[in-house]
Parts: sequence; structure tokens; C-alpha cells
Amino acid sequence: MKEAIVFSGGGAYGAYEVGIVKYLLTRQSVNPAVYTGASVGGFNAALMVSQSASSPADAARHLEQVWLNNVVVNPKTLENGVFRLRGDVPKYIESALASRDVPGTFAEFTGDTVYLLQDMMQLAAAFATSKQPLVQRALGMLDVSAFFDNEPLRNLIRTTIDFAAVRNSATELRIAATNWNVGDVRVFGNSDMTDDRGPNIVMGSAAIPSVFPPVPIDGSLYADGGVLANTPLGPALAAKANVVHVIYLTPDPADSSIPRVENTFDTVERMMTIMVSGKIITDVEHIRSVNRLIASVAPAGFTPVTVHLYHPHSALGSLMGMLNFEREPIEALI
Repeated sequence: MKEAIVFSGGGAYGAYEVGIVKYLLTRQSVNPAVYTGASVGGFNAALMVSQSASSPADAARHLEQVWLNNVVVNPKTLENGVFRLRGDVPKYIESALASRDVPGTFAEFTGDTVYLLQDMMQLAAAFATSKQPLVQRALGMLDVSAFFDNEPLRNLIRTTIDFAAVRNSATELRIAATNWNVGDVRVFGNSDMTDDRGPNIVMGSAAIPSVFPPVPIDGSLYADGGVLANTPLGPALAAKANVVHVIYLTPDPADSSIPRVENTFDTVERMMTIMVSGKIITDVEHIRSVNRLIASVAPAGFTPVTVHLYHPHSALGSLMGMLNFEREPIEALI
């Protein structure tokens, strides 16, 4: 038997995966030989593999502590371990009062102001020189990602994931990222996780489009693995796992209610639920069909693939909740 755990993408809701994997490894004696993940699931997978010298239960407990000590909002700095919001004046004031580092906060405010002004000037220049219709040019002025600084995520990855341990681990790692240049999925493995490339791979897989910029790897730009492979079941099967534990963060569409009056966010959330859960359900049905077909022609010695699904029965929260790293909701998810 070769077991695998598949982690899905979903921002802060990835804390739900921490609770499930802790249950599986501490109470169900699951001993994974393979971890796969996309987006936040890629971070969780890489961190688990980096701890594979420990017992599975200890690795799961370590993952929980990283989320509670390094990912959630720090009460002293009022910043989380994933991103920092530029241009949030009340936050600058709160941070200065909490840390008592007025010069440092002022320097941060000045740097952010310069960064945002430069971004606005570049967008204005593109607006002035573009030959596109006026409406399209106006939409091109919107750049939400300029307000998000993902340097905290890079620091989090470098300080919590031992990439040498990942490369040397017998536990297999597969991280899915979307090639932003050509529009396909690339799956990275243990040997790809050098000290230089490893952080970029994890960051690229977690680069939510329009929030975080794509990350350069090997001459191409890579973005959130969840764009094309939010729950990378395929890489687990390619690694010849025959017992696969799939953790995903959306309810089954049939189990989740549809708002009586849908707004734009409700519509997008419903679309994501159908896309993510529907893809997983289709994949699992395909595996079962293949199992039946192979068993019918070669029953002797055939070991079917068993897939166990773990997911919430109702929505974990809104789209904006994917960026909420406050301690209380993270603890509740775990």
C-alpha cells in the first residue's frame, strides 16, 4: 500500500487542511509516501515533506504550530505571515503604536507611497499610449496586486521549509503551478526544490491571480496552481499511490445552498464550488471506472486505487475570507 495526501488551494482556508491532516496522521495512523498540493496546499505539502525525518504525527503537529505561530496575524506587529497591504493608513498608525517603531513605520509608509505612485504612473502611461477602446483602457488602470506585498510569504517559506530536507526526503513531493506564459500545468518534485528555486516554486503555486504577481521560474512566469489543478489528484496517481486522501476546501455543490438573491461575489463563489468540487467528483468517478475495467480483465493481483475525500459540508466563508489570517478564524478552521 502506498498512501498519498492531496492538499487543495484556498488561501487562508488552507488551515482546514491542517486540522484534517493532523487527524489522519495522529489518530488514523496514516503514513503518506506522497504529498501533492497547489497554492496554499503546495505550502502545506512542502512543509510536511520537509519534516519527514520526524514521525508523521509530529510533522502534523509542527504544521499546526507554523500556522499558529508564523502564519496568523502577529499581535505585536499586526501583520500576518503571508502578505502586507500597502496604502492602509490606519494600519500604519496601529502598527506604529503596537511596535513603537515610528521611524520604521514611516520608512515603510514612504516606500509604499513611492511604489504605488510608480505603479500609477506606469498605468497612466499605458492608458495614454494604448489604442484600445476607452472602456478597456480604463479597466487597464485597475491593478489590485499593487496593494499586496507578498514579501512576507517569501520570508515565511524560507524560515519554515527546509529545502535540503525536501530534496533528500524519501517522501515524494509534487507541487502544481500554472505556467502563465503558455497556460499549462507544471508539476515540480523533490529534486526541483533547490534553495534558490524552491521558494519561487512554492510562491508561484500560491500566486493568486490579480492579488499576487506571477513568479519567474526557469525563464517563465508561474501563477497559482489552482487555476488549472486546484486539487492535484493526478500527480498522486502518477506517483503510483493506491490509497489517496484528498482534502479540498469547497462543499459538494448538491450540499451547498444557493443564495436567494445572488450578487457578484455569490455568483463567483458558486462557480468556484462547482468547478472545484465537480472536477474532483469527476476524477474520482473516472478512477472507479478504471478500477472496474482493469479488475474485469485482470483480477488476479490487481490492487485498485482507493480515494478518500475530506471536505466541509458548507462553505468555509466568503471569497474575502481567503485573505483573512486573523488568529480566531484560523484556529476555528484547524
